[in-house]
Amino acid sequence: MKITITESQYNKLMEGYVNIPVDEDIALELWEDEKKLELSSIVIPKHLRGQGKGTEVMNKVIEYSDGVNKPIYLTPDTNFGGTSINRLKRFYRRFGFTKNTDQEVSHSMVRYPKGMNESQTTNELNITDKKAIGYGVEHNIYKSIKYPNKLIKVGPDFIVNEWYYMFEENPDIFPKVYGMYPLKNREWINKIGIKSFQKHNFFDESEYYYVVIEELDTNKFLNLWNQINNINKEVNDVSKPPSFLYYMINNPYKYEDSWDNLLDHTKDSNISHEIEMFYSLIKRLHEVKDDPDLHQGQFGFDSEGVLKALDI
Repeated sequence: MKITITESQYNKLMEGYVNIPVDEDIALELWEDEKKLELSSIVIPKHLRGQGKGTEVMNKVIEYSDGVNKPIYLTPDTNFGGTSINRLKRFYRRFGFTKNTDQEVSHSMVRYPKGMNESQTTNELNITDKKAIGYGVEHNIYKSIKYPNKLIKVGPDFIVNEWYYMFEENPDIFPKVYGMYPLKNREWINKIGIKSFQKHNFFDESEYYYVVIEELDTNKFLNLWNQINNINKEVNDVSKPPSFLYYMINNPYKYEDSWDNLLDHTKDSNISHEIEMFYSLIKRLHEVKDDPDLHQGQFGFDSEGVLKALDI
């Protein structure tokens, strides 16, 4: 049955459709409203796949997004030719897409435009006193006022992208991540205060991001660390327990016998479960990343008592 519609009906149907020029064999469905863009699909025919056409289309979509200063939302879907949701996620992450935490938008991923200011995303200035409560070679960490029991981790894009997705894909061993947002206020960045040993990693031309993450109880872990050190001195006959435990967490398989001695000695103690959890976490971290640089300051317990790593 053939259905005929009027021109006004057609225009109403296509209201919000964004017409971006692409190859005639490629189907792009991008919609726009007052606040955002929604990328419904990009369909690349089989004879054009593997030629960089998807990247070419995405660059045009991003250019449009930056031009109109609106975020792009999407949900990876294999119904349009993709072979794997995870592969699609990795593809979109290359263009700056992250997990969407805006509950008013149903899509799972979002990319904010370069021109979007902080007031249009999350108010990154809601930091207690602009002084870092923790820092590493490649990041600073701040308490959040707006988000109770959450922290704000700030760093350059090339560093944040490296660990953000590792955290997102492994919530059992890393803090929960609630979103990654562009940090455009260069004056505010300058107020952060970069330590001298960080300067080779914080470049003026870098884009900065801040990530809202779950706060962990690091004091509780440091108490466990000290108890393990004291037990280690007796069980594994070491003169410098802090240093030896450092070797044990960075080379768990080399020091497997030492871990066995520790676990056997504490099996009936009130901290046996926590030590077993610590050992399991250490081994998982070595599976996730080759030769991680681990130390006592990067562990903590979440609100449910699960031990996790704040960094890797």
